[in-house]
Amino acid sequence: MGNLRKNPIVLIILALAGIGLINILITNPSSLFMYLGIIVVSSIVLFTLFRFIQNRTGTGNRLGSKYRQAVKQSKKMHGKSNLKKAKRKRTHLTVIDGKKDKKKNGAV
Repeated sequence: MGNLRKNPIVLIILALAGIGLINILITNPSSLFMYLGIIVVSSIVLFTLFRFIQNRTGTGNRLGSKYRQAVKQSKKMHGKSNLKKAKRKRTHLTVIDGKKDKKKNGAV
């Protein structure tokens, strides 16, 4: 709204549009509703056509197929068969007993 007050051309266009709508509404309201109906119907047709073309080219399906492929791979990797029993791997570390508590055998 702040930008509308700064630009007088926008205000003039909006005022003329408002005057035109009021004039059509007073003189011939059926034509106003007809124009609005045409705008709504043409918008719906264009939107449907756009969605149809978008789905037909497969731009939306490519992402879906990649996602499905990733889900399939993830299920294969983390499936229920791996959750049955987890085997522990043997570590290569050994415990070395320290000799802190033992007394020295050297000269006392």
